[in-house]
Amino acid sequence: MRFAARIVVCLMAMCVALLLACSRDGVTDHEVDFGVQVCDLGVVRPGGIASTRIVCRNTSANHLIGVPLVSSSCGCSKASLVEENIAPNSDFEIMVQLDPEGRSGGQKERIHMLWPGLARLTLVVEATVAPELEMFPSYGISALVTRGPKESLVNASCKLYFSLAKPVTKVDTPSMRVSGGDGQFAAEARLVKDATGDHVRLEFTGEMPKSIDEVSGYVLLRYAMNDVWREVNVPLMVVRSSPLWLSPGAVGPIAIDQQVVRLKVICGSSDVVSGLQVVAAGESEQVGVPRIAADTYEISVSALRRIGCRGLWVSSADGCLYEVPVLW
Repeated sequence: MRFAARIVVCLMAMCVALLLACSRDGVTDHEVDFGVQVCDLGVVRPGGIASTRIVCRNTSANHLIGVPLVSSSCGCSKASLVEENIAPNSDFEIMVQLDPEGRSGGQKERIHMLWPGLARLTLVVEATVAPELEMFPSYGISALVTRGPKESLVNASCKLYFSLAKPVTKVDTPSMRVSGGDGQFAAEARLVKDATGDHVRLEFTGEMPKSIDEVSGYVLLRYAMNDVWREVNVPLMVVRSSPLWLSPGAVGPIAIDQQVVRLKVICGSSDVVSGLQVVAAGESEQVGVPRIAADTYEISVSALRRIGCRGLWVSSADGCLYEVPVLW
């Protein structure tokens, strides 16, 4: 009997130890689930920590003492108690923080708070991270220069509007990485305050030699919020185009579907205004297209058919040439 009694006592002790272990490591009958609390931070700006306080209620009969165990779905979100001693059936505040660095757009993170054996709470932190900056124009720095016998001056710019937690206080001298004309251009950045809002104006200037048709790359801009430096690459594109083009025909072939073809010659450079000619080129013959106004030329379709016209050419006194194909 004594042996049996000892066995019973040992079994009871093991059961008590097992129950205590479960109350420490898992959910017990005394642990209360406070459910899910949504915390919406709204629109947050990069360059700082977004934070807010939310109010929850201890709906349990348990006295919550001490710091709870906190885990989150990412290291960018945190939660902490404002006061660590929470009485039963009372409200308590939680400080919620989100670091938006390296993130953009909609964010949704989960934070789990656990008072082992007593209570648990799940926070859903929602926010929209604003873009760090907006460029106007959105494609960066772009310029179109006309083809001619001389170098072409380039003067292009763009504006950078920052959406940061702190204002931009300094800008460094921009550096460039370009192909097609390195060393012949310069970039300058300056802080501007005007009616459109505080922004950085980035200007690109230089001369494009006649031997170069395209310059592309980017301008590296370094800017600082107080003493914290950041950087951005601004796209750059400068393209040389013909100073002459025809309308219609500026974007493709001219379709012959009427009795008379009337063309308007558009000049993109004052260097080639004088001495313009329009010629219809056939398989073995060329004829001039009569001018009917200062910038307008007209020719009959029958004249084009007679020479088997394949294209219309525009030339100027300096030798610049532009061709538009003809579709029959």
